[in-house]
Amino acid sequence: MARNVYLPRKSLGQLSLLSLFIVFVVTGGFSLYMYLLEPFIFLLIPIIIVFVLCAVFLVLIVGLSGMRYVITDDALEASCSFFLKYKIPLNSIQRIVKRDLAISMWSSFRLPGMALFTVPYADVGNVKMCATSASKDILLIEAGSGLYGVTPRDEGAFMTDIRRRIQG
Repeated sequence: MARNVYLPRKSLGQLSLLSLFIVFVVTGGFSLYMYLLEPFIFLLIPIIIVFVLCAVFLVLIVGLSGMRYVITDDALEASCSFFLKYKIPLNSIQRIVKRDLAISMWSSFRLPGMALFTVPYADVGNVKMCATSASKDILLIEAGSGLYGVTPRDEGAFMTDIRRRIQG
């Protein structure tokens, strides 16, 4: 079975996450310092929450380097390390278009330079994202199981590979 691996476009996603990580580390460090000066029990909850968020952002920072798009003979697999994986059967793909998406005000997991998991957009609804852009130049894949957003670095080769495999 032939497998082709495509890397995502470069982005500032890891820098966005690193910035948030630093903010949470400083906040957590300050909260811990205040707790050590005057051990009030109510300070423990914010300290725990902040350090849990630090761990989550650290995992995401490392995880973004594992983002891949793998095309096999029967499926497109969009993944981001161990915590996100979409498998789209090639025979279920109805259409692929490149477009900018209108960001919705609803909460989701997107930052400058990345969008992961299911993200609500104002113009197309929910999109299962595995992308290094939150809204610009997204390859929007319409398949039987929903909409998917990806951002391969070499779009031309990616699209040619998918078309070749779909057409047989």
